Amino acid sequence: MFRKMSPHEKYQQALVNAGLHETALGREWINAAENSLGNPLSVNLPYKEKGYFPAEKARANTIRFKVEQGAKVTINLKKRPEKGFMIYADLWEEKENNNKKLLAYADTGETSFSYETDKTGSYLLRIQPELMRSGDYTLTISTGPSLAFPVKNGKIESFWGSDRDAGIRRHEGIDIFAPFRTPALAVASGIITRVTLNNLG
Repeated sequence: MFRKMSPHEKYQQALVNAGLHETALGREWINAAENSLGNPLSVNLPYKEKGYFPAEKARANTIRFKVEQGAKVTINLKKRPEKGFMIYADLWEEKENNNKKLLAYADTGETSFSYETDKTGSYLLRIQPELMRSGDYTLTISTGPSLAFPVKNGKIESFWGSDRDAGIRRHEGIDIFAPFRTPALAVASGIITRVTLNNLG
């Protein structure tokens, strides 16, 4: 109820306040926004498309893609002309029973934004221009790890090759220290085979 309105929501509210939602084109714009979320195009990431929005028809496009927990989704939207042609971009989480939750959006004037996913699932990206505006666009969606370093707020305390046991042996690892149960980003697929204590720790 008290959530900040997205630029798309503000624009739709402005249409309603001006009474344009009662016009054929205004209703078409609002319906296109809602219908596109219910009829998305499923794609695999990374994804890139080029398209065109005509001024004489109210349209919206929605893309569905799957993302793993802990990934960072980056959306980049380039448009032409750059001025006088606004495209709204909203990222949604697809939930059970056809429900959707608005997660992030491009602020007015911005051409890109990103979101760090906290769960594995399907996500929706809707793009829609203002009424009676035409132009070209290039949309790119990519993913990557959300952490630039394997452990959030971790510190390297011991490096590979450091002396051990008064120089008798060398350390064969890189030790990263962090609070207990701090999530770690795996750099490769693998299976943990043992968790135990020994005389080293």
